[in-house]
Amino acid sequence: MRTRWSPRGRGLGSASARLRSAVAGRGTVRAELGYGAFLSYSGERDRRWLPQLRHAIEKQSRPWYKPPHIRVFLDKTGVSIGPELWGKIEAGLARSDWLVVLASPEARSSVWVDREIAWWLEHKSVHTILLVVTAGQLVWDERRGDWDPERSTALPARLAGKFERQPVWKSVDPRPDGDAGFSPDDAGFSPDVDGVAFGVASVVRGLPEDELRSEGLRDTRRNLRTARIVAAALGCLLLVASTLSVVAVLSRAEATRQRDQAVVQQLITQSSLLAERDPFAARLKALAAWRIDPSPETRFAVLDAAVDPASGVLSHSVPVNSVAFSPDGRTVASGGSDGVVRIWRTGTQRTAGRPLIGHHQGITSIAFAPDGRTLASSGFDGTVRLWDLAGRKQIGAPFTAGAGSVRSVAFGRDGRTLVTVDEADSGTVRVWDVATHRQTGHLLDGPGPVLGTNADGSRVGSSTSQGGIRLWDTESGAPAGAALKGGDGVVTALSFSPDGKTFATADLAGNLRLWDIGARAPVGEPIASPSTSTGARSITFSPDGAMLAAAYEDGGVRLWDL
Repeated sequence: MRTRWSPRGRGLGSASARLRSAVAGRGTVRAELGYGAFLSYSGERDRRWLPQLRHAIEKQSRPWYKPPHIRVFLDKTGVSIGPELWGKIEAGLARSDWLVVLASPEARSSVWVDREIAWWLEHKSVHTILLVVTAGQLVWDERRGDWDPERSTALPARLAGKFERQPVWKSVDPRPDGDAGFSPDDAGFSPDVDGVAFGVASVVRGLPEDELRSEGLRDTRRNLRTARIVAAALGCLLLVASTLSVVAVLSRAEATRQRDQAVVQQLITQSSLLAERDPFAARLKALAAWRIDPSPETRFAVLDAAVDPASGVLSHSVPVNSVAFSPDGRTVASGGSDGVVRIWRTGTQRTAGRPLIGHHQGITSIAFAPDGRTLASSGFDGTVRLWDLAGRKQIGAPFTAGAGSVRSVAFGRDGRTLVTVDEADSGTVRVWDVATHRQTGHLLDGPGPVLGTNADGSRVGSSTSQGGIRLWDTESGAPAGAALKGGDGVVTALSFSPDGKTFATADLAGNLRLWDIGARAPVGEPIASPSTSTGARSITFSPDGAMLAAAYEDGGVRLWDL
């Protein structure tokens, strides 16, 4: 070798370094298997590249299902730490066929290398010792029939006089990384590991190097053929599996279609049976059938269920100012001008339990908490009250917003905060802590008469003096775009859809209109007011956004399918 290395002594006095090398080993000596070669070396220079040499020898071409032709014993990877270090090295020597000595000046002066050679000469033959020169040189003196002791700087002294004639030995060919040549101090120099591996394997196996390389080509071609056959077989299996998967998907789709058809027929039958005694439930059944299968048959069932003009009406004796759906859509809460909050079952259109009584004046807004167990109501008396729906009881003292009434109320998404809007023309938006009933801040000042807020209070809608609608961003306090024309009449109510993409408005004439927030334009034609109803005071979306509830001044609450 002609590169700069950091030599490591391998003597009896360097036992700790020997133990560190053993700790770095990845496996233990396997007594049941032998080795083709035992690598004897010394010095940090050789220690760094010998694992690569070991790997290169053992990975030489072979059928994939067979073990390596040559297993190599290397104390860096083959010996584990223990009290009998030499005993394990001696066991490795005993199970090896060849002793490969990495000859170098460091090996020449190493007591460990000398000890390994001594054991080999005592128990095996000098003819199974292969010298591989990694540094220094070996010079054979023909006249003496032995090594030249002065010029052979890499020869371990114990091998002097042991060979009857010049043996076969190998030299490590340098492989520079660059084109500028190399020197002993060139850090870019590296040994030709593959060349050394073929040289060692040819001696150990007794085969010419050319034959070993040809064997590698043959094995490579054989492995490629095997790989092609395996790939073809896997391709066939994949094709079969894909076909079976498609058949299974089609079968599942057909089974799902037949199941849905059976459910649709059942819903249509139930809708027909409920038409007289429970018109609202009949309408819901027909709508459910249409959503599963929007066919002419289900469309006719929906139209048939909608014939009854009383379907979807919750009757009140006083004007209704606010209405809200519960999160599960099974309950509707309404608040009237008498200050009473009533709870209704959407399926039966009947009241559920006792009403909630506590406000001294009419209700202005109501909202369900996200968990559906708590309801908030605001009134013209300037208070906001929380209600436990299970016990029909008020929770704690009311929130007092100050002078004037509260126009709107909404829970935050986590249910821990409450957003209220003042009735005054300034329309201040306030934030309250549900647990302490204390105001924690305000989101917006002076947007004008606020008609409604979205689910988390991040956006509010207000009316303008020209009868239009303006949306506000509560975080920035700035308008969210230009004002929108609300319709022919004055806008009296506004509600945001659950997904926040749509909002609905109502006017004094009782007409309803849907708006696309992104497009800032109306969606379809307005929903005309029923002839028996007057102006709408409150509107709200169902939790799934499929229905709209509107509260009218005549005391009626109508449910509209969108």
